[in-house]
Amino acid sequence: MGSAAAELRRSVPRVRAPAATWAGAGFRCRVQRAPWDLEQLEGTMAHSERTFIAIKPDGVQRSLVGEIIKRFEQKGFRLVAMKFMRASEDLLKEHYNDLKDRPFFAGLVKYMHSGPVVVMEHHPWQ
Repeated sequence: MGSAAAELRRSVPRVRAPAATWAGAGFRCRVQRAPWDLEQLEGTMAHSERTFIAIKPDGVQRSLVGEIIKRFEQKGFRLVAMKFMRASEDLLKEHYNDLKDRPFFAGLVKYMHSGPVVVMEHHPWQ
């Protein structure tokens, strides 16, 4: 997940979160920083936890993007970046690289490539 998530974060423009909206089918995973980054940035905002969230094609198709954002904000997360995109198969294969040996891998990549996704980065409120 490392470099694919980093590429998504680099390509995501910084936007303000909407005040309130509507949510649904998404997933999240922890984004880890390399140990040398933490040592260099000790005591700064970059030292805090960051969460990568992707709203899958069915959530986008069902118009649930706003509700998903709302629910994460209600749980104490602050939206710091968001991008509406259609992920390439290569990017998806890199992102899900840890699942490549599983029998559902091909179907997962095909499904995630079937439509647009919304990728976001959230920080917990501190």
